[in-house]
Amino acid sequence: MISDTQNNTSATLRQGVNFKNYQKKIVNSVAKKNKQLVEGFTTNENIYNSRGLVSQVDMVQNAARELEDLKSSFSSLLQRYQAANAQLLTATTSYINAPAPTNSTVGKNVFVNEIVSNPSSDFVGAYVDNATTPTMTKLTGKLDGYTFSDCQQAALGTGTQYFGLSQANAATQKATCSTSNSLSDIEKYGVAGANCVQGSDGNLYGGNLTNAIYQVPDAQFVGNYGDNPNRAMPTFANNGSRTYTYETCKKAAVDGGFNLFGLQYYSGGNDGYAQCALSNNFTAATQYGQSGSQSTNGQGQTVGGGWANAIYAVQSNGTYVGCYNDNATSPAMTGANGGSATFSVDTCQQYAIQNGYKYYGLQGGSAGTSRCFVSNSLQASQKYGESTPTSNFTDGKKYGNNLVNSVYGVKTMGFPEYMGKVGHIGNDGSLAEYPYSMIKTVNNAPTIVDYDSSCSPDITNINSVQWKNYKKVSNMTPTTKCGLGTAIQADQNSVAELGKELEEISAEIIAIINYLESLDANIISQVGINKQALDQMSTQYNNYNNKFLQYKNVEYKNITGILSESGVVTTQENYSYILWSGLAVTLIIASLVLVRRGNQ
Repeated sequence: MISDTQNNTSATLRQGVNFKNYQKKIVNSVAKKNKQLVEGFTTNENIYNSRGLVSQVDMVQNAARELEDLKSSFSSLLQRYQAANAQLLTATTSYINAPAPTNSTVGKNVFVNEIVSNPSSDFVGAYVDNATTPTMTKLTGKLDGYTFSDCQQAALGTGTQYFGLSQANAATQKATCSTSNSLSDIEKYGVAGANCVQGSDGNLYGGNLTNAIYQVPDAQFVGNYGDNPNRAMPTFANNGSRTYTYETCKKAAVDGGFNLFGLQYYSGGNDGYAQCALSNNFTAATQYGQSGSQSTNGQGQTVGGGWANAIYAVQSNGTYVGCYNDNATSPAMTGANGGSATFSVDTCQQYAIQNGYKYYGLQGGSAGTSRCFVSNSLQASQKYGESTPTSNFTDGKKYGNNLVNSVYGVKTMGFPEYMGKVGHIGNDGSLAEYPYSMIKTVNNAPTIVDYDSSCSPDITNINSVQWKNYKKVSNMTPTTKCGLGTAIQADQNSVAELGKELEEISAEIIAIINYLESLDANIISQVGINKQALDQMSTQYNNYNNKFLQYKNVEYKNITGILSESGVVTTQENYSYILWSGLAVTLIIASLVLVRRGNQ
């Protein structure tokens, strides 16, 4: 069976049904009693002598007493109802007149679209890494490499505090990216310097793709000293052949283990030749004193004339030039012995001298395990730049070079697990999350569906740190109120409950009035009821009832509409439904003259 509520029956119709039931019960009883009346007894004295009529009068008087009790209950309940209405209006006015919240998200929907707003990181340092056992976890999401921003975002996305840039590529301005939460692990191979380290023989050796470059031993001009047939420097290269230049004579000295060489009997011109004299005895070589027989070749070097040696002292070791980057695909220098990793500084120097090279470099090992590279062009040898732990790129950030992590620490760590969440910020600043069933996402943009009309569908973006800091409350539901709807919901429920009770009592009052009016005119006259007063009350109630129905069907929609945050208009008319119920019923009670007893 379908109930009146399920059938959307109006309150007025339900009151009518209640009245009919009440009326039928009483009228049937009265009719039964009327059958017991003695016909012809029409005076008051006869009526009171009639047993049945006395019983009927008792019933009417009982109805009058019940009406008085209902009136008292109605009056008390009406005071509570009016107080609840006042509280509802106060809550509504307070909400509307309250200053705008300082938190810009209060009353709004929020969407976590980023982990941290404007992330930033501090440079921690440059640290040595190891290809076999790396100190950090290498990321592989971007095959063409990472910029600083890419790597920082990757660290935020994985919830790691530190990230490192390595294998810097100046051409692409990118590098590899690694992450870690352990600074002690990052530091275990030590702080990175230039990628050249000292070997067991005390010389510097380049690391991976790095050349420790040296210049072959040079010579320092000592002076121009005289000679005679009793030679000051008795050993001549190639039996005194006049075929030597500065470089070839120096090489002869180095190869022969001499620390002095002299150029004598220069042929003249820019590219002339001379004899090459060799010695290890400086005192003997200079015994004849200085000579003015000298000239300068085309390379700016002093050469001796007839019977005079322009003497040079050979350096025993090559001169260290510096530590420079190399390239595996296009090396800056020429590899010795097919790239054999068997050289030390001494053996690489010897190879350079023997093969006429001015510069040599050691790479990828230490004494006896390095590769040897040679060149006659210092500029070409240095073309990939000096080896430093890091390189500064155009974004102003430091990128680690070969096997060096340029490490940064994220200043503010976010909460990647909150990415994509959507919620509503209540009037008190608390956050209620929307369940997935109320969210529809298209192209990573969320839309809220199936929400209460008091809530707005608009969404404001926030970051994961903001989401974390909100106080969490129960999840949103399709019936959850927002804004003003939330602020007055409890008061609205109170008013509605009290109003329902008033309607029920009112229905009982009206049923009794209608019963009294339905009595036979003679009976009404005999029991002393003022028929005119009852007619007036009935007319007043019908007018009230029509207005009440109008307000319930029309004005209630108005009060519901203003609960939306889209545009609240604070006018007295918006609250007409709330006010009218109490005022109208008050008029009924004030006008209700129930029963007048006859002459007593």
